[in-house]
Amino acid sequence: MFPGAQEFKNKILWICRPGETDVKFTVLRPVIYLRPATTEAPIVEWRIQFTIPKVDEEKFQEFLGSCDQKFRFVFESPWAQYEGEGIIRSGPKPYVAFPSDERGLTRLSDISEATRMERAAARGR
Repeated sequence: MFPGAQEFKNKILWICRPGETDVKFTVLRPVIYLRPATTEAPIVEWRIQFTIPKVDEEKFQEFLGSCDQKFRFVFESPWAQYEGEGIIRSGPKPYVAFPSDERGLTRLSDISEATRMERAAARGR
């Protein structure tokens, strides 16, 4: 998606209204691109691509219209849970979201080693 970014697939993305915590949409299998912070660029850069099931498309369009195409999201990487706010720049097949401000992502909590090992074992079954 952009130079130096790592791609994460098969995650879950929860979508809320900006500034709120009530989940309005759960997106399965978004593609999340992260470029880690560096001394030259101290903020993690990101992009998200996702699709909405056809049955929810009209409801999602209404949601975006009521929020000026902006939304808050939460997702898990293999190591931690993050949140941010984004704006839809293209879509719907797929929607592509970019940061809506300069704050980047906020790391909410780490995922414990035990949880990571449990999830890896479940995938191996």
